[in-house]
Amino acid sequence: MPIYQTSTYEQDGIGRPRLGYDYSRSINPTRQALESALALLENGKHGLAFASGVAATVAALQVLKPGDQILAGNDTYGAPTASFERIFRPWAWTLVMRMPPIPAVLPKPSHRRPA
Repeated sequence: MPIYQTSTYEQDGIGRPRLGYDYSRSINPTRQALESALALLENGKHGLAFASGVAATVAALQVLKPGDQILAGNDTYGAPTASFERIFRPWAWTLVMRMPPIPAVLPKPSHRRPA
């Protein structure tokens, strides 16, 4: 699959994009190939790719309902934390910024040797 480094695509007329692509920020063949590959690798029905972590965070937050709880680690990057605290406060989500150290949440390793 080639990488398409363009912002707009050939169209058959105004509002008639050829092959369904008009502007790369909305949809493009390179991102579609990545999303398909991710879905295949993860045995998923769909794969999603975002231009930034904040874009992915905002997309994930849109499925929450008022009163839902968000569990985030103490070391969460600043932009999502600022979004939780400032932008999304009207949604009345509860932000829990406490997370035990990773070894505390992982299962204990088995000391048995594989067969």
